[in-house]
Amino acid sequence: MSNAAQWNVVVSRQTDQAVREFLAGEAAGEARDLSSFVEDAVRSRMFELSVARARQRTAHLNPDEIDALVDEAVEWARRP
Repeated sequence: MSNAAQWNVVVSRQTDQAVREFLAGEAAGEARDLSSFVEDAVRSRMFELSVARARQRTAHLNPDEIDALVDEAVEWARRP
């Protein structure tokens, strides 16, 4: 990763041990380092939180209104 930032994070010993055992137990062809694992986990969590936030903001809408908004957004994105 040529354009990387360095983080210093603190986790419980239990989490550290569990992650290291998990990474060590992966098949050799799929082995990942801790940095890759953390980056994947952070991206996944950010996506989950974004979806939850979107659901909260649209909770007052019925499914037809949501479909109409999605259709409108897709149409806008496909315009030349």
